[in-house]
Amino acid sequence: MAGEKIQKLCEYIDRNKAKLYPIFNDMLKGETDYIKNAYFKMLAVILEQGEEIGDPQRNLFERQITGVSCDYSMADYIRQALEIEIEEYVNFTDQCRTLPIRYRFLLDALLFVSIGQLCQEQTKLVASFAESLKIRKEELRYLAQAAKAILEQDAIGCMELQENRVLSVPDDVMKEYISAMFIDPVWQNDSMTILYGGNSEDNSIEELNIIEEHATPNIMLMGIYIKPEQHPLVFSQYESVTFVDCVFEGGKKPIDFLNCGKVRIKSCLFRGFKTRTITCNQIEEMIFEDSKFEDCEYQYSRERDDWRALGGIIYSSKSDTIKKSSFSQCMFKNCGGRNVMNYYSSQFISNCRSELRDCLFDNCWNYCYKINIDPDNSMRTMFPEDSTAVKCKVVNSAKIC
Repeated sequence: MAGEKIQKLCEYIDRNKAKLYPIFNDMLKGETDYIKNAYFKMLAVILEQGEEIGDPQRNLFERQITGVSCDYSMADYIRQALEIEIEEYVNFTDQCRTLPIRYRFLLDALLFVSIGQLCQEQTKLVASFAESLKIRKEELRYLAQAAKAILEQDAIGCMELQENRVLSVPDDVMKEYISAMFIDPVWQNDSMTILYGGNSEDNSIEELNIIEEHATPNIMLMGIYIKPEQHPLVFSQYESVTFVDCVFEGGKKPIDFLNCGKVRIKSCLFRGFKTRTITCNQIEEMIFEDSKFEDCEYQYSRERDDWRALGGIIYSSKSDTIKKSSFSQCMFKNCGGRNVMNYYSSQFISNCRSELRDCLFDNCWNYCYKINIDPDNSMRTMFPEDSTAVKCKVVNSAKIC
């Protein structure tokens, strides 16, 4: 009797693995119900083309379906796959050919092929999907490398692939697979340390200390929520520092970078800084992508030198040591500086020469005498005059450069 109950428990655990470990797919969630269901139906077609659907493939398929909250079960999709019509294949590939979701579909298909028994017909079918979806050879090679890193649970390998990705492939194509790898918050090898926080406000200060104690040439913070005032963030002498999907709540301490090679900030939010947000010196390359600065206002007192360069958000005391600074698809809202004295400032967002593209500035000013916007003047700029701005939008703000 006891053995029967244990067997039932094991069967229950097997049946519910997908609920415990769903693989989310934000790229697919935003699509129509037709594309969602066709996506899994086509994956089921690929599975059925193999010699036999193994347990690893079934488990992965169930986790994917659970992560998107689909209309049908795995059994339903497999049954539908056996009744596939040519027109359904044509409609799916036609609709997805220009959508980013086609890259995630190919990645999922490659994962299924890789964890099953090698089958030439199955591989040929995946290649046909790639051709119909207009996936180029270098894109397919990149997705195959990504599938290999995911199956090997190589989080650092995935990160390195992201850093050197084929630009036409969305940089979040592996996002949910990477998140699923991080049972432990800190990953390290000889070259890189990754701290993954899962966007929780409960990130441990001890974990940040671990990074400082085990220095590697490259460091990445992913999904971190932190207040620099509680734990000062100082990054010195790294080959690269990368922030991805992080939130930084400000106070009276900036984030400092000194003598680093490449600093990359992707999909991050900086909010409520009352001091400078970022200070930097001797940096080869600073790249800001798809990031937001909200209510970051450097509050200061200066009683001389009208129109001195301020750098209220990003500041360098030796701006010529910042070899490259670029912003792409970034937003600055309610940002700038506020001087309690009646003196004006220029370059009040950044005093580093920058290249800007597709950025938005909303209500960004420097204030003098606490409440007065600096007067209209050719010096009233957010960035140095030798900066460049392409396809940027300015709403109720000073000119960019």
